[in-house]
Amino acid sequence: MQNQTLYKIQRIFRLSDGMGGWKKEYRKIADERGRIVLGALTMRDRARNDQDEGGRERAEIRHVAYFRAAADIVKSDRIVDRNGIIFEVRSRRVPGGISRTAEFELFEYQRGL
Repeated sequence: MQNQTLYKIQRIFRLSDGMGGWKKEYRKIADERGRIVLGALTMRDRARNDQDEGGRERAEIRHVAYFRAAADIVKSDRIVDRNGIIFEVRSRRVPGGISRTAEFELFEYQRGL
């Protein structure tokens, strides 16, 4: 793959909250080189805007990512780029034959100001 960038891979862990309960927290599990490209925007994608907790609009933008096939990346992991943009892994397409890369469907969440 050409034009590869270094990304942080985060996975959600269930941790004790110290009061007898549990909390969920994302922690870095690896650094991987790969490539993320913007997927096609459609009217349906634009219509999926939602409201976040503060009443601000939140847009979901679909991307496709390419990483090495042996990368430890699974559904619900987060991929963070060097600018701090967070992408959530929605699916992984298994490479066929002897492919050295795997394809991932990602969603980027952009929050309004």
